Amino acid sequence: MVAHRDPSNEYKIRIILPSREQLTLSYQNTSLVEDVFHETCELLNIGDRELFGLAVYSDDSFLFLNPSEKIMRIDFKVLALTGRPRWPCSGLRISLLNSSRTDRNPKSQSTFKFDEPLVYFRLRFYVPIHCLRDHSTKFAYYCQLRTNVLEYNLFCPVELYVQLAALGLQADMGNAPAMCVQPLQQGSEILPVYFNVSAYFPPKLLAEVDLSELVRMTLTSHVALHNMVSQVAVFWYIRTAMKKGSNFNMHLYSLPRLKQPRFAVWLGVTPDGLLVHQVNETAEFVS
Repeated sequence: MVAHRDPSNEYKIRIILPSREQLTLSYQNTSLVEDVFHETCELLNIGDRELFGLAVYSDDSFLFLNPSEKIMRIDFKVLALTGRPRWPCSGLRISLLNSSRTDRNPKSQSTFKFDEPLVYFRLRFYVPIHCLRDHSTKFAYYCQLRTNVLEYNLFCPVELYVQLAALGLQADMGNAPAMCVQPLQQGSEILPVYFNVSAYFPPKLLAEVDLSELVRMTLTSHVALHNMVSQVAVFWYIRTAMKKGSNFNMHLYSLPRLKQPRFAVWLGVTPDGLLVHQVNETAEFVS
């Protein structure tokens, strides 16, 4: 016997995905956090569900919700200590929803009622790459690392950011467009900006590095990946973003400041242990 849902007893909850897409799901008075979580996993066809969770943004960090808690009992306004939702930066080029292998293909939502609870579907546990088993999980993991690269502001060589951007472009759009490759091969000084640079490079890097030079470096690296299939590019992006010298494969939590702090300290929680990051005067994270 199929239980019928009472529409008058339904509420809406907003969910932001690692790809920075947004969707709205329904829940009832008796719904648990895990009910919404599993419905999201089904829509995305996530196999390794134990790696993910639903979180709220609170005081510059993400707090994961107890899966067995009733949604109606959660005071989202109290949890959101910052008093404002964390709206993600520019979206990724391809859709996490559309990439999942499922018959259901929901559309992401562009407008919401602001009295609806806002949660984030995020990685709860960062793991080594060999622990990622299915394509949908790898792609969601890739999207999370993409977001980390844009938001963590780690002190890394420009060449590393360029390598990650090239792998991301190959994963998202395939080979570099011919209209860009030909001027590059001819040594043209001016190259077209053929991608949304803010979706692949953190804002601070864009402010410090000449845009034309950054596009040239990225296009050169992108061309070198010619004919690499998307799944392989995703794999190499994840592997590159996990390197110890430039590890984006972690949670970052701010530590309470002392009375007279000279710098801020953030704690990185990685699969291999803890990392301590100092934020220097230019707001960069230095291990």
